[in-house]
Amino acid sequence: FIQDAKTDLKTLHAIDLSSNIICHEIIYADDTLLIDAGGGNLQLFMKSVADRAKTYGLSLNFSKVESMSVNCEYSFLDPDGAAIKSKSHLKYLGAQIAADGTIDSELGQKLGTAARDFKKLQQVWSHSSLSCQFKMHVYIACIIQKLLYGLESAWINSAGRRKLDGFHAKCLRRILGVAPAFVSRISNIFVLKELSAHPLSAILLERQLLY
Repeated sequence: FIQDAKTDLKTLHAIDLSSNIICHEIIYADDTLLIDAGGGNLQLFMKSVADRAKTYGLSLNFSKVESMSVNCEYSFLDPDGAAIKSKSHLKYLGAQIAADGTIDSELGQKLGTAARDFKKLQQVWSHSSLSCQFKMHVYIACIIQKLLYGLESAWINSAGRRKLDGFHAKCLRRILGVAPAFVSRISNIFVLKELSAHPLSAILLERQLLY
């Protein structure tokens, strides 16, 4: 019905999305994201999608519909004329999308999740009969892979890279059984060398270059 909505848009409003008009849709299961460089076309596109959906026995749940304006101010309306709630951050498929284009909120969410996951595996990190090598395999598979997933295409500033490296160093210290630097006087460089590890920002950079 998305294709039918595009046809209606062209027939009824003379808006041809196959031309140079920057208006697209991203569909995953029942989550649909409509994107446009101009609000007017997007409003009509959303209406066409809602109207066409009815012919397939489907309907948009406008109580869950949200909008986000980037570098502009535009208010979208539902079929009843009520304003659709506008946000500076949206969550789509588990990812945080920010109107200012930064990755800070997404990175913060990922680091928080990684910290909780790391804490759940306390028995692994404190188990004396498990080697550091095995613990590193668990750490990379269960924590690092999940944390870095989807960041290959993200631009992360120096502050964000420091947060990644700080979290990584804290986890490695726990695996190695080394107290924080202000207590143990052992540097992060030494900890990385002992576990044959690299800073997380360097690992991410390698992934980005490969991507």
